[in-house]
Amino acid sequence: MNSAETAYLFRHALLRDAAYQLQMPADRARLHGLAIEMIEALFGGRPKSGNDSREFEGHPTDAFAEELADHARRAPAGPESAAVLGLYLGRAAEHAGRTFRNDACVRLWLEIAERAEGVARAESLRQAAAAHVRAGQTAKSRPILERALLLAREAGLRRLEGVILNELGNALLSSGDTGNARGVLEQALAIHRELDDPRQLAISLSHLSTLHKNLGRVELSKGNIEEGLAICERIGDRALTGILLGVLANILFETGRIDVAERTFQKSLEAHRQTGNRRAEGIGMGNLANLYQTTGRTAQALETFGRALAMHREVGNRRSEGVLLGNLSNLHADSGRLDMSQEFGEQALALHREVGNRRSEGIALENLANHLQDVGRLDEAEATYGRALAIHREVGNRRTEGVTLGNLAVLYHVTGRLEQAESAFRAALALHRELSYARFEGIHGCQFAIFLVETGRPGPAREEWLTAADKLRRVGDLKSLEAKVAEMRETCERCGVEMLGA
Repeated sequence: MNSAETAYLFRHALLRDAAYQLQMPADRARLHGLAIEMIEALFGGRPKSGNDSREFEGHPTDAFAEELADHARRAPAGPESAAVLGLYLGRAAEHAGRTFRNDACVRLWLEIAERAEGVARAESLRQAAAAHVRAGQTAKSRPILERALLLAREAGLRRLEGVILNELGNALLSSGDTGNARGVLEQALAIHRELDDPRQLAISLSHLSTLHKNLGRVELSKGNIEEGLAICERIGDRALTGILLGVLANILFETGRIDVAERTFQKSLEAHRQTGNRRAEGIGMGNLANLYQTTGRTAQALETFGRALAMHREVGNRRSEGVLLGNLSNLHADSGRLDMSQEFGEQALALHREVGNRRSEGIALENLANHLQDVGRLDEAEATYGRALAIHREVGNRRTEGVTLGNLAVLYHVTGRLEQAESAFRAALALHRELSYARFEGIHGCQFAIFLVETGRPGPAREEWLTAADKLRRVGDLKSLEAKVAEMRETCERCGVEMLGA
């Protein structure tokens, strides 16, 4: 557009506003009412109410619903204008959610809540909180859900109370408040068992499974998710099945059952695609990319990460975008691209702090410390490991606590603090074994065996080495195994010890 056209449009807007302001207030209100009639006539008439997500059907006016709501605000006051305003606010909120405009969706549902009372207000608040969650802003959803929960309890609405408790528990879990999350989710589970609400019961079990996995209670986590999947099969809920299969795939992956995990990820993605769940598909693709990276399929991992990142940005999922950027940082570090690794890591850390994702903030600090150690900035690395450990312990992330302890042990080793190194290695390996974290039991077990050789204990080193190397083979992390073999060979030569075998 050239400058003359721009000037014309600017002057035209000024003329339009001047003409509008010359109208008497009553005439302006009638013009807004007329605008509603004309837009509706052009786009298929007036749609049905849009305040029930389960029954929502698209309509040609949806693209203009927010504008129509604004006209209704300014139309002649009365019951009809109020009804039209409520109608188009609801449809605008639903349309914003379906087109991934999460900020607009939150704003609109909150406006609806202010106009509503009782159960309608509680449900509108819940919808606003859900939009925050879809954007990955779980910390912002918590106070809204607490308001909705109070209204549901005041009205004696047990089912809605259980639904809100499920969502509040998930928000607490996502922000790292594991202790409160467990209590809230167990309340939700009890309500849904009491009311025999199978879908919400499966959701409670899914969230509890993730909580127990994060705490290292693998068998309990797996039992929760298997019960949830059985419910989904019984009620024929394909969309929820896809989500629960993704949780199960993560459990299988983290406990070293790589082949089964990969097949389960693929089944989960198939369900997301069949049901059109782009947000869950993006999360699942990111998790599958992690598996590709672990098993040495770097090109496939990079391509899959790229597709997942595009989906997160398409649907406005800032939380998962941050997690994925952290995983890309790890991939570039493994490939020796340390500058890119640092860049992605810093972006990830900023996003975690923006959305209040405390758990992932700890993981990002762990990754940053690894980078600092790789480039020889050991004092900074040690301080950053300390900050990461504090967050892991704050949020109950014992799995990554073990990883950080093992990496800190390596730093103690290279800086000559042998007693601290041995203590940290043993603490890390104890956590890995307790939590069935096979991959890092292998990585840190190999590193501990190298430490034992260097400190004159080849006998215990051999036993540790053979067990750890076998773990890496079984989880398919051949790249890490290859690097550890080369490091062990060099250590054995330097110490005058026969190579322990691989």
